[in-house]
Amino acid sequence: MTLVAVAPNKFSKGFDGSGREPALSFEVLELHDALTRTYPTDAHLVAYVVAGAARQPRINKSGLPHYSGRVEMGVFFCDVDNSNHSNWNRELLHAALAQYESLEVLQTAGVYHTEHGRRIVQPIEQPIPVAQVEPYLRRWLLQLEKAGLPVDWACRDWTRHFRLPNVRRRQYPYSSPYMRLERMRPIPLEPIAAVDVPYSAATPAAPRPVPHIDWTKEVPDVWAPCVEPIAEAVRLVSTEWHQLFLALAGALLSRRVPHEHVPAICRAISAATKADTRTDDRETSARTTVQRHLAGLPTTGYGALAASWPLVANAFDRALARGTEAHLRALATIDAAPARPRTLAETTAALEEAIRRAPDGLTLVSAECGLGKTQAAVRVAAERAAKPYATADAKGDRAPPQSKTAISVDKNSLALQVTNSLRAKGTAVRRVFGPLSLKSPDGTPVCRYHDSARPLVEGGQAMQWEFCQGRGTDPCPYREDCAAKDGAEGPEDARVAVGPHQLLNALDAAAGSTGLLVIDEPPALLETTAIALGDLDLALRRLPDFEDRYEAAMKPALHALSAWLRERGALDTLTTVPDAIRSCADVITPGEFDQACVATSTNGDAVDCVREANDPSRSGRPPPLRARSVRKAQWVVGEAIELGIASKVLGTIYRAVTSKILVAARIEERPRLGRVLLVTFARDQLAKALQRDGAVVVTDANAELHLPVMAKVVGYEPPLLQFAAVDGAPIARTLLRCGSATRKVWFRGGHLDVRGSLLTAVRAAIAWALEDAGARTMGLITMHAVEVAIAAALDPAKKSLEDDWRRLGQRLPTLDEARENIGPLVRAWPGSIRLAHYGAVRGLNNMADVDCLVTLGDPWPNLGDVRNEVSFLALNEIWEARLEARCRAELEQAHGRLRTIHRTRPGRALHVGNVLPSGSGWASSTVEFRKLGGRPTTGSTTPPAQVKALLDAAGGPSAAAKETGCSRRMLQLYQRGDRRIPASLEARLREMVLRAAQHQGLSEGCDQNPL
Repeated sequence: MTLVAVAPNKFSKGFDGSGREPALSFEVLELHDALTRTYPTDAHLVAYVVAGAARQPRINKSGLPHYSGRVEMGVFFCDVDNSNHSNWNRELLHAALAQYESLEVLQTAGVYHTEHGRRIVQPIEQPIPVAQVEPYLRRWLLQLEKAGLPVDWACRDWTRHFRLPNVRRRQYPYSSPYMRLERMRPIPLEPIAAVDVPYSAATPAAPRPVPHIDWTKEVPDVWAPCVEPIAEAVRLVSTEWHQLFLALAGALLSRRVPHEHVPAICRAISAATKADTRTDDRETSARTTVQRHLAGLPTTGYGALAASWPLVANAFDRALARGTEAHLRALATIDAAPARPRTLAETTAALEEAIRRAPDGLTLVSAECGLGKTQAAVRVAAERAAKPYATADAKGDRAPPQSKTAISVDKNSLALQVTNSLRAKGTAVRRVFGPLSLKSPDGTPVCRYHDSARPLVEGGQAMQWEFCQGRGTDPCPYREDCAAKDGAEGPEDARVAVGPHQLLNALDAAAGSTGLLVIDEPPALLETTAIALGDLDLALRRLPDFEDRYEAAMKPALHALSAWLRERGALDTLTTVPDAIRSCADVITPGEFDQACVATSTNGDAVDCVREANDPSRSGRPPPLRARSVRKAQWVVGEAIELGIASKVLGTIYRAVTSKILVAARIEERPRLGRVLLVTFARDQLAKALQRDGAVVVTDANAELHLPVMAKVVGYEPPLLQFAAVDGAPIARTLLRCGSATRKVWFRGGHLDVRGSLLTAVRAAIAWALEDAGARTMGLITMHAVEVAIAAALDPAKKSLEDDWRRLGQRLPTLDEARENIGPLVRAWPGSIRLAHYGAVRGLNNMADVDCLVTLGDPWPNLGDVRNEVSFLALNEIWEARLEARCRAELEQAHGRLRTIHRTRPGRALHVGNVLPSGSGWASSTVEFRKLGGRPTTGSTTPPAQVKALLDAAGGPSAAAKETGCSRRMLQLYQRGDRRIPASLEARLREMVLRAAQHQGLSEGCDQNPL
């Protein structure tokens, strides 16, 4: 008997292993019965069932390893959409009915029609555990696809929901217009002996060997102060302590607590609760968690802690802040650390001295946002450039040693700022730039062929050679009067060079072996290029636009990769491009192979054909376009766009095959693009710059994140120097915990949902900002699409935002919904709002003077990219910890826009999300924690700071607890902001303060007391 599980709708909360008891919202039914019933709700089914259960919960992939029952699947479902998602008509119906009779793969399947397509249902004879089912699903979907059905590949996910045929939709009954189940019967499946299973919490990659660990018996002094505050919060949790302690252990690891200390800390927390009877079990579970981390297996951690036990997460953040910072300071190689805290002037001077005295090789400098690391580099560069010759008559063509400096920054606008700053000091500067980046005073590009040149440059072509110089025979007709033609401005003999990271090679050469190269806030070392099936097809079609030898060599490789991408399912395990080509070499026809062999003078395989076509004189150059194709692209923008895509694809594959360093590939399913080939390699320019002969200094607010990666590149552990400073004025920081403030919740299928959770978060942020009646300026940093939506809500008439919206792949009607739904919320703010988005805040200074700054949503990086980075570079760390660290670092960059170090007036900062930003300011015990959502409360809206002052005036929490009968723990929650203080309790405390004041003869001041 084939079973499925049916729920009234698709919105049940899933079991994710976080400790929440899941609701048994799904009824287990026989398949035929489930499909033929009429439901009074918008009923959905899942194809997995819990063996032996009559009712079951929804189960997420992250929860499967923690679920005690056996979960299996006995039926496959697949959606097949009509062309353009159109409604059914006579022609479509006749074509579908003909397929049902002619296609062999459908003779054992059931089918029912939906509004815009159909659903194929295929039972199987033996149920398969869901942890192993996706390879079988992929194989079946491939069979349907080869039969000519345009399958929806998202159906390979075993957790997917499917709407039943006869339900209630939009408050009206809905019945499938066509259903055929009489042929449906179970089929046997050939076993899959060895498969590449996509990574999920249920199907992890192969475990790594776990080293021996000498567990600590006692909690080290640096972590001892963390125990009691966390234990106090744990006491307030009534159930699920086992899951809570698992999450605590994972969270400790993510904050860089040494592995050997974690079990002892968990044991100490358990003992400190004075209520936990399973202290030994907590230590054992923590050891298991550490071992799973080291083996690369999934564990729960900070995310589960913040989502399920926010009060414990608050205590954890407060307690770990000081311990973590102290631990990192102990690990950092800071020379001659002062016995007392440095002043801002002393810290800035020490930072400048660290850059000035950097030895040969790599040095990492971690300096908090706003501390002035770029200006410190500017001062050092100006000082070095002024270095005189040894003798008066020694001046020649070469500058004296240690006088040259090159500064690489994030973008051209910052390079221009640095250049102007140096010139203001009287220092000659050579600024290098991409010709396309140069703008006229009115903002228009200087290059007359900007629109045609940009896609070619993005494809890796050399614009100056192709357009400006015209290959030395046909130069640009506007060249003589063009300021952008040379890609540089300033004297050629200048001792200081400045430019963006994309031109690191030129900057490295300008510094020379005795010079200093400063890389300010470098990009990620790894670069991943996504190639869709359509891109491969386009590259094959445009191959005749490239030189004969190159065309002949690349054609078989392109055919093989296209076949590999089509025939393989979504893979998250790494392979190599040559292996991928060889695995599908049988798709290359003999004629194509012979042609490649003749052109490249080789008798090897398709990979060797590409390698033999490698002309040493063209090493590092872009794919060789024919001159006539370039000339046509110069005048026709559409041609330039296609050639740019083809050039990018060919260049990526050519480099992946011929590179002497590791280049990895994997397949991934992406919204709107479908299946894509992801090719990952190290950025050549950055890697070479880090390994250069001479001194190189990398400065970043989160340089410790770069340390393990760059150590792999240079082959040694570079020194890490850390610098921090206190706020220049009081800054009130608040974390408003909101578990739904994530891209996963706010975006559905890649499209922003401008209702629901997003509106709740925006409303809460505005309400927080309005708590300061005198505030009039707000900085708001969020995800890019959310930024555009809020900008449209603030200025509905600004039509240019529609172009930005389309470029982000969003639906235009949604922008009107944003204006309608978000508009009333943001327009409630009486002042101005300055917007920005994550990933584009470095160097941004227009929020330094705002009254308050808000970050909206957690900027989690791409999960696959982080796991790729850890796996690709074989880093000795856990990808979950790196994922959280990068998220916290991006939030630190965003809040750094307040420039708190140099601020002279008070300010406020808020993050709406689940992740605490990094940085010394957010590591302070003065951070206020609140929770968004949960049960509504009728408590007072008095700010926590005033509640604390009220308790202090009443003699402290102990005295207040004795007088009012409220527990000391609850009073502490009220003063921290974890709970709203009841209005009646607040009134009693004010009475206590009033009586105390009258007793001291000070009652005349009570009415004026701000409490």
